[in-house]
Amino acid sequence: MIIFHVRRRIICYILSSTFVLEIMISFKILLLMGLCALVTSFVSPSYGQGSTNNTLFGKSQDDAARVGIGNDPEKTEKETRNEGIVMEFIGNVFIAKNASSAVNYLEEDYIQHNPMVPTGREAFINAFTQIFEQNPNFDYQVQRTYADGDYVIVHSFSPDEENGNAVVDIFRVNENGKIAEHWDVIQPIPNDPANNNTMFYLDQ
Repeated sequence: MIIFHVRRRIICYILSSTFVLEIMISFKILLLMGLCALVTSFVSPSYGQGSTNNTLFGKSQDDAARVGIGNDPEKTEKETRNEGIVMEFIGNVFIAKNASSAVNYLEEDYIQHNPMVPTGREAFINAFTQIFEQNPNFDYQVQRTYADGDYVIVHSFSPDEENGNAVVDIFRVNENGKIAEHWDVIQPIPNDPANNNTMFYLDQ
């Protein structure tokens, strides 16, 4: 009988101390996890309707480093030069909505792989002069850039009247420092994505 009471006291003590303490700790951990998830939902980038997420131009050197300009010590001198040429082209043509400035950056026999745009420098200028006139709010928001030899890849967000588009442009820069060739892939941003990772970068 005495042993039974001792065991009962021990069990009660365990239940009233260690077990309860563990429950309290677990509850606090779950509470912290919930708060972290809530904070993350507020600070994660959104690219839905009306988005005006980070653009490179007019931002600080930290922003330039974020998208890839000059922040890679393994980048060759040519790659750094080519990246600078492409970003200057984007700033003075797409951001400024000044198609005629393309004459300073594109080769005359510029090769266009987008099937919706005629090939050649003059054709590019004519096409984008019309695009800028018809779309006064045209914007090109750079998210990341990558350089690989003669090629510069630009991942960007292009707003429109709906959710906008995720765009990947590939430019080939020749030995004369002119953009000689271009490819692109354009993907509309859906209303109801299957995940919350965005089509860009979670570290922004």
